[in-house]
Amino acid sequence: MNVDYLSRLPLLTEDEREQLRAIGAPTPLALLSTMNASPADFERMLGKNRLCSLKSSLEKMISSKEKELLAGIVPEAHPLGANLAPAPGPIGPTEMTEERDRIYRDIQRLKANPVRSSEEKHRLQYLERKLNELLDEKAA
Repeated sequence: MNVDYLSRLPLLTEDEREQLRAIGAPTPLALLSTMNASPADFERMLGKNRLCSLKSSLEKMISSKEKELLAGIVPEAHPLGANLAPAPGPIGPTEMTEERDRIYRDIQRLKANPVRSSEEKHRLQYLERKLNELLDEKAA
């Protein structure tokens, strides 16, 4: 992998260059986006002041279009590696009522046909369980 841009960066020791080379970022943009994704790791590796000067040097190597792209890159990952979205809120009374009514209509439609395939029987059992769960949640 060609990472010769690292040799043009000032103030880096050979050991730091090797550490950055091991990351495998092929371009200054790739390295900057990696730094933005996990700044705490790079701060531990280089120190806060050296990290700031390195980022400044890398930013001088990228085009204005790449800088715009960099500004839109995803925020820092969760410490365990996963980006966690906020948990969905509880189902509100209106949504619960609509869901209950939809399930009830589906049950009635399936029960209206006395001859059912095994798939319809399983679907009916599933819907009845789901309806009971919704009713239990509402009662709680």
